[in-house]
Amino acid sequence: TVIGTLTTSNLTVMGDTTTITTSTYRTENIEVVTQAMDGPGLKIVQNGTQDIAQFFDGVNNVMVVRDGGNVGIGSTLPSQKLDVAGNIKIAGNVIPNADVTYDLGTSTNKWRDLYMSGNTIYLNNTRISSDPTTKGLVVRDDSNNLTDVTAASVKIKAPGSTAYAEIKNVNNSISMVSYDSSGTVVSSGSMDIGATSNAL
Repeated sequence: TVIGTLTTSNLTVMGDTTTITTSTYRTENIEVVTQAMDGPGLKIVQNGTQDIAQFFDGVNNVMVVRDGGNVGIGSTLPSQKLDVAGNIKIAGNVIPNADVTYDLGTSTNKWRDLYMSGNTIYLNNTRISSDPTTKGLVVRDDSNNLTDVTAASVKIKAPGSTAYAEIKNVNNSISMVSYDSSGTVVSSGSMDIGATSNAL
């Protein structure tokens, strides 16, 4: 039993359980090595409402475990279970633990750009992919068959061309307008949906 100040170069504490009761314990480094099946290797119990743990690089707080369990990396006030202020690099997949349950982003916090090289986006039973030759989109069902595309209007143009055609639904009629490279209308026509003849 030591009551008071203990100064030592190396201190080895043996025993099943070691308790150091102090307001602040400071050391240059600490190594925790578990023996046999002992564990956990490190256990921190915070009975109050202060942070469970804080990690500093010099004077900079680089990581914090808040009361309640939220972890902040680069953030001292994490609002979620993991709150990272900075980029995240992952060598592996990001997989939710339940199907059709979680979202990527919210209605008020959207991702800006999405860069993909895998070529295909899966939306339920619909697959959207890019055609490397035409640079256009290909929409197929889960059997790899071309499927319907529903849109208010569609613009079509050849690769490398600035001229285009616009097809849209106007009062239950299909309208097609062709434009040259300056945006001037060069031809137009319409067809009633279900009609056997048309003006196109």
